[in-house]
Amino acid sequence: MNQTFASARFGRLLRKYWQEDKAGLTAALGTLFATQAATMFFLGYSAYPDSLQANRAIGFLSLSLIIWPLFTVAIASVYNKRDQGLSLFMVPASLFEKWLQLWLVSGLLFMVCFVGFFSLIDVFGTYYINHKTWSAEELSYLSKNNIPRTVELFDYADLLRTPIWAVWVLLHPFSLAATLLFRKYPLIVGVGVGMTLFGGSFILNNQLVNVLLDDARPFQAFPFADVWAYNNKLSVHGHYLTLPQPIGDIIRWGVGIAAVGLLYAVAYFRLKEREV
Repeated sequence: MNQTFASARFGRLLRKYWQEDKAGLTAALGTLFATQAATMFFLGYSAYPDSLQANRAIGFLSLSLIIWPLFTVAIASVYNKRDQGLSLFMVPASLFEKWLQLWLVSGLLFMVCFVGFFSLIDVFGTYYINHKTWSAEELSYLSKNNIPRTVELFDYADLLRTPIWAVWVLLHPFSLAATLLFRKYPLIVGVGVGMTLFGGSFILNNQLVNVLLDDARPFQAFPFADVWAYNNKLSVHGHYLTLPQPIGDIIRWGVGIAAVGLLYAVAYFRLKEREV
């Protein structure tokens, strides 16, 4: 039998995990759904239809940035505990299969449930907005500002048009690596390291843009995105600058894939160290 991966052995590992942790996992996913529903209905679907798409995007990103690391730390931190970690390492499965199970539960399962719950909530929220009875004052405001009273379901493509989706892609591998790297207070230390790296990337990016643009000054320079810069000597208006294609996409995708791969590799080898 393959010592790295065997489908039958991996299936038994997943069944064992579900049988032993189904109560806790079900409770965690139930809490996820309730948190999403409460947040979106009180903050998202209580607004006017014209701001609903932006509110839903903000809710989607902010909830994921908070809940996904918490979920990942809760799932992966058992390997940081002596007794629980030892019992997990004694399970008859390869290290790769244990890492893959950890990735599936904390990563893929969360992502599927988070997006699925969000989409289900959006169906009811959109129905609520489209069939809402507006007051006379609200109808006057909608009519005066030419705001339609009906909305469409959330357009996920809008998230892909903004550079923030790159943060979402890096969120799970970073959370997983931080949890296994830092045995004590992984969430607090991970947040501190993440904020330092994120802030440092902005500073470094702005310094690099300053060097490349010479006299022009960057006003907005999100890493690996367009730069909005201006030059007071030439114009009071700014201009968007972007890398030529396909060089821009090659750099973005190359750096992103390398970062994700590196973080997952760090998590895997840290787990291997724990097993030894």
